This record gives sequence, C-alpha cells and structure tokens, in this order.
Amino acid sequence: MKQNLTYEEASDHEIYMIAVLGRKDLGTGILRNLTNGGEGRPGPKPQKEVEKIRKANTGKVMPDEVRQKISETKTGVPVHSKEHREKLRKQFTTQNPNADGSAVRGKQVWNNGSINRHFDGDPGPGWVLGKIGGGFHGKHTEENRKKFSEDRKKRRHWVNKEGKTKFQGACPGEGWQPGRKWRTEP
Repeated sequence: MKQNLTYEEASDHEIYMIAVLGRKDLGTGILRNLTNGGEGRPGPKPQKEVEKIRKANTGKVMPDEVRQKISETKTGVPVHSKEHREKLRKQFTTQNPNADGSAVRGKQVWNNGSINRHFDGDPGPGWVLGKIGGGFHGKHTEENRKKFSEDRKKRRHWVNKEGKTKFQGACPGEGWQPGRKWRTEP
C-alpha cells in the first residue's frame, strides 16, 4: 500500500488501516487482528533471544490438560493428503499463467532485453536464458550489456535528510540532493 516508510510510519499506518477496516473480534470490521497494531518491533528476533527461549523450553513436558486443549482446537482441521497437495499445486499453476496463457511450472525464464517469459526450451533468436532484474544468473548479450550500461550512466544517487537513498535519473523531489550521504555544506 505504501513504500519507503520508516518503522514508525509503518506502525502508524498499520494502526490507521486496522481502525479503518475494523476487527472481527470486536465486531467492527473484516480483519482478524487481535490488537490495534503498531506494537511489534522491526526485523527478526535477535538470535540471543531465540536461543534463550529455546533453552528455557528444552526438556519441559507439556501437561496433559494443555495437550487435550490443543487437540480439541485441532479437531476438524483438515490434514491434507499428498494427493490433495498435488491437486492444489496443479490448480495454482493453471491459475497463474504466463503472458501467453501457458502455465509456468517446470519452464525456464527467458528475456529479450525488456521482458521476461517462461518457455519449455529455447524460444529462438533474440532471447537469452535468465530473468531481467534481481537474481539473473544467465549470460547477457553484448547488445543488452550496452543497453544496461547506458541506462546506468543516465542515473545517479540521491539522498534526503533521513538518509534514504534512491538511484534514478531525475531528482525525486524537494528535500533530495545528489550523493549517497547528506551534506550540509555545498
């Protein structure tokens, strides 16, 4: 919904959206949230904290009453068979077609310098194996390398007072200056 937010801005937006859409448990809306939001912390739990919790729980035996309650809450919850999971996989691939309408499962990603497509084999001249964008591990043609180089030459780094950076051709707006670090002197 929004991009490039600080953690505080994201928390405020979460609180706002929960308030707007409402919570099912309070009978005010559609969301299944159990809190009003904004109480988390950024990033994964520190490894030290995870290790501390693991050590504290190692060797503990769950009381029979707790096991019974968990069992009761799980009663009626379907456990999917291998056949059912395979059916879901097939359904997923047919509902997520390639641009030409074919399913993408088991196909390789090829690009022509501007778009990505999935094909069973080599699609022909002008196409190279690999995805344009992050994670490309194929070989680019000399022509594509020149295009990428020219595109990068047209862009530059921009920074704002908060230290956020962008790499693009034109100034992103007011409050941005060229460079990777904010300078107070010219």
